[in-house]
Amino acid sequence: MSRPVIDESTLQAIDDIAVRLGTERDALINHVLGIYVRLAGGGAVAEPEPEPEPEPEPEPSPPPARPARPGQGGGTKRPPPRNEPPPLSISYSGHTVPVALDEDGRFTIGRGNTCAFVVQSAKVSREHCAITQDGRSWVIEDLGSSNGMFSDGRKVQRVVIDRDMDLQLGTETITLTLG
Repeated sequence: MSRPVIDESTLQAIDDIAVRLGTERDALINHVLGIYVRLAGGGAVAEPEPEPEPEPEPEPSPPPARPARPGQGGGTKRPPPRNEPPPLSISYSGHTVPVALDEDGRFTIGRGNTCAFVVQSAKVSREHCAITQDGRSWVIEDLGSSNGMFSDGRKVQRVVIDRDMDLQLGTETITLTLG
């Protein structure tokens, strides 16, 4: 018989946290797993890997490379450019959460329990807005909310998050922080 993945006391603790955050247990677990997968470098959650084999003796270093002649390229290799934007977190009413996109590539914000980040306010729509990734940038887009999304006092439909910023969702203010 296999042991349960999550014991009863852990489930109770998750239920208590979900109630305090105003969300459902499954939504909270999915959100936490999404953060885990993102921090682990993407990819699926898998069984633990077996113990690694001992490392073999290092091979002798190759002779130093000759400098390239003009016009022949060479020089130091640069790492490939990062294709991900810098880390982003969202804060509201004393709660801060790192943004981790779901399997659809979205991080939803609203008062509905299925949202990744819940804002408890009647002036916020069930699914008010969503954060997505556009290349190396984060973007937040209004999802047709009743009371709109405002940046610097102006109603906006879509905003590229290129700096720390406050956004108003209806009458509530959320803070987006890069880095």
